[in-house]
Amino acid sequence: VGQNAIGLALNTHSASCVYSHENQMNSVRDWVCYAAPITDANTGQFYGIMNLSTKYQKHNSLGILAVERCADIVKQAIQLHQKNILYIKALGTPKVQYNQHGLTLTQRQIEILCILALCPEGINLEELHYALYGDRPVSTTTLKAELSQLRNLIPDVIESRPYRLNCEIQCDFLMAEQALNLGFTATTLTLYRGSFLAKSESPFLCAWRDCFDARLSHVIYQIDDVDQLLRVVSRVPDRVDAVERLLELLPEETPYRAKLLKLLE
Repeated sequence: VGQNAIGLALNTHSASCVYSHENQMNSVRDWVCYAAPITDANTGQFYGIMNLSTKYQKHNSLGILAVERCADIVKQAIQLHQKNILYIKALGTPKVQYNQHGLTLTQRQIEILCILALCPEGINLEELHYALYGDRPVSTTTLKAELSQLRNLIPDVIESRPYRLNCEIQCDFLMAEQALNLGFTATTLTLYRGSFLAKSESPFLCAWRDCFDARLSHVIYQIDDVDQLLRVVSRVPDRVDAVERLLELLPEETPYRAKLLKLLE
């Protein structure tokens, strides 16, 4: 077709526009085309060309900006698809996924991942050992074995010196904490599906759990929305503070008041 925006963008590696009279073929003389390369700025990998075309009467100087923006959106979508993502659910029944595939992990391995998620800057072996075991007589060799098994399950995710996660992480407990920090009570309660690693004896994780529970309890005792509290109790019946707050708000003649009282027994 002769000179065209797609070819120019491919050759120049930059956004290009070919106006109607610049087209060599008569059949496309009444068209204007905008094209931009889709390229990874970090690796230089070329994915393709984004092209927008319209009749020359609708030509707009913002066409170049539009096609560049479209190319950026596609590039971001490709990079997101290629990115390694570790998802940790630790509120309620623990669950871990890597790139949307479920992992069968031990309690200790989940604890290690949670500690590393809470220490994004990294942590050395001795600090990790104490955070996980405290003063219990467990050798560092045992911890190294746990780390080795984790690395076999999720290769290239755990760095050493210091130990840290080098992939994107999505954790329900971190999202709940962030929502709590921002005062988004409804979001916090939606994310809250149970106590944070209820069976964990890790001193580091127990301290985080106690602090989070104390802050959450403070918020719950200030809630005036009965429906919101009922949703919490329906998901987490052992949330005593939510039950107590409901009993404070509900009138004495409420038919299910007796059921709430049983939860406190």
